[in-house]
Amino acid sequence: MVWKIRETPIHAVENMNCGNHPDPSAYAVIMAGGKGERFWPLSTSRRPKQLLALAGGKPLIVQAVERLAGVVPPERMVIVTNASLVAPIRELLGEGSPVGVLGEPVGRDTAAAVAVGAAWVRRRDPEGVFCVMTADHIIGNLPVFRNTLQQGMALCAANDVLMATAV
Repeated sequence: MVWKIRETPIHAVENMNCGNHPDPSAYAVIMAGGKGERFWPLSTSRRPKQLLALAGGKPLIVQAVERLAGVVPPERMVIVTNASLVAPIRELLGEGSPVGVLGEPVGRDTAAAVAVGAAWVRRRDPEGVFCVMTADHIIGNLPVFRNTLQQGMALCAANDVLMATAV
């Protein structure tokens, strides 16, 4: 199995090799599904919140990609979304963007989106390490976020563990 999950006591993390450089096998899966119901009338099924500039002056999906700068190269990012949102997301990312965009024909929630993203990563790099993020977070302190993500991905790569971090 490529990804092994084992329980690691929290005190053991202190002794793990975390590294301090971007991992050359780092990937990102950005979940950008949704039905456009939570911010109605601003968001709709055709223009859900991840396509809106709710904070920061840019659409949330663009901010999600940009916040990974220096941690994961754009060509190793994939956005998993509804099939109907593939074209609008590609338009927001700009012509020539190397970020992958996968459209689910039917939304099946988080587990299915993560599985699709994991398969995308595995096809490119069977030893790849990836983070899963949502497109609708607003994160203020990007240097701390990036450092935490980079350290976490390095820890997972060096020690074959699964790590969960919340913001």
